[in-house]
Amino acid sequence: MTKKVSVNWHYPIVGNIAYPILIISTLITVWFFNDEIIDITNMLHINHITSYLSNYYSVIWFIAVVWLALAIKLSRIYDNRKLLKDFIEKNNLYSSEKNEDGQKTITDSLIMEWIEDNKKIVIRVYKSGGPLDNLIDSSIGSKLQSLIKKELESENLGLDYIDYLFAMEEDERLIL
Repeated sequence: MTKKVSVNWHYPIVGNIAYPILIISTLITVWFFNDEIIDITNMLHINHITSYLSNYYSVIWFIAVVWLALAIKLSRIYDNRKLLKDFIEKNNLYSSEKNEDGQKTITDSLIMEWIEDNKKIVIRVYKSGGPLDNLIDSSIGSKLQSLIKKELESENLGLDYIDYLFAMEEDERLIL
């Protein structure tokens, strides 16, 4: 799974349907196995024993919780990448040509990457050595700052990339 985003990057279908699949599969499981759940609770109450099916349902709910946690994590990652793709498109940070059919085809695009940890957000813009490098200027930092609504701390220049570092806001509440 690549972390880099260009104008050709597509939001994966799993990112759009992860929550509905989780909810539907949970409802189907409860709907189809509702009688067994009632039987299990009655059997556990009467015999005071655990059965295979009660363990089966705990496994199903454990998988559902893990799936939900992964869906939340992946949706945040994919939403950040989608935000960068929209940024590239809206600021015309790509080159395109018209083909014989009159349709616009993208020939080259700026490549960006979202790197995040607990202390900072780094948006890395890769240089390709082509004409798109002329589009990378000092205004991109301020545009990114307004896009993600965080304060731009610094810009780090590398040979083939520029890192824009943004501070994560620390919790400044009083603890009594």
